[in-house]
Amino acid sequence: MMAINHPAGHLEEFWVEKVGHLWRSASESWKGIPPDVADYLAELIAEEGTRSEVVKIAFCRYLDFFYRSDAEWCKQYLYPLLDWDNSSHARQAWSGFLRHGGWSNKLLADGFLEMLVPATSHTDDLDTHGQRNLPRLLAAIAIQSDIEPRSWIRGLITKSSVPNRVVWAQAIRFQIDALGPKAVEKQWERWMRDYFSDRVSSVPRTLDPTEATAMAGWIPFLTDSMPAAIDMVLQVDTAGFSLHDLFFRDLSDDRIARAPEKVAELVHHLLKSTDGQFFGGHEIQRVYEVFKSASVSSHILHKVAEEAIRLGFTLE
Repeated sequence: MMAINHPAGHLEEFWVEKVGHLWRSASESWKGIPPDVADYLAELIAEEGTRSEVVKIAFCRYLDFFYRSDAEWCKQYLYPLLDWDNSSHARQAWSGFLRHGGWSNKLLADGFLEMLVPATSHTDDLDTHGQRNLPRLLAAIAIQSDIEPRSWIRGLITKSSVPNRVVWAQAIRFQIDALGPKAVEKQWERWMRDYFSDRVSSVPRTLDPTEATAMAGWIPFLTDSMPAAIDMVLQVDTAGFSLHDLFFRDLSDDRIARAPEKVAELVHHLLKSTDGQFFGGHEIQRVYEVFKSASVSSHILHKVAEEAIRLGFTLE
């Protein structure tokens, strides 16, 4: 991005360091950015021309820093830059923010989340980093933030395209991969159960098969809730397994043991929608042997074996 190497980008770095130095020096007596500095930074933003454009991008990279250092100044001068309805600089400002993507619960609760979710309907206007990072950021917020996900996720689904919803669901998988089993179950109780229930009921939008497949990728991380989640996925069409799918990597033998019959049903459900290149025959063989050892019913085993044959490999 231009802001990184442009001279104005170095100016922005100077002022971020300057404000940080003043903040550290003031310690507990800090009451916000000093008026003379705050006014000068506002003047930089208000200018026209290339330097001002770069400053806007660069300052938005450090949105959370400016919010923590002076929330009122941040809301007055940086929030408007991110408003798609009122700012001609929104594309650059959001691309700048999404390079860094720092956030806090206070920032989100103070109006920023209400700006962040609608940004998903403008992903085509973002640069490559912004397009990639926005769904990932929203996944991190869903899992890590104190804010109730159900209060905003419907808006996300309503405003997002199918590809962005898939990327978001895949990013949720990476988030819960970093959690322990109990923490994942807390997320299930907190919002994921209702999300599954809504989406399989086409609320607030019809569930695309590619989304269903991405959501199925959450299931290996569940414990007590695994059967309920599988039952819901079995109600909808999926896009099957893809060439580089992580599902079988996540589906370890001990995870299958949590609900072997249900997991076998899920594997069959995903296999029957799988087309094209699929080189996971050895993984299907592995889980099939685990299913047999766990006394999965013969008719489910037969269905899995039939789909394997259709894809070009045998299990028996």
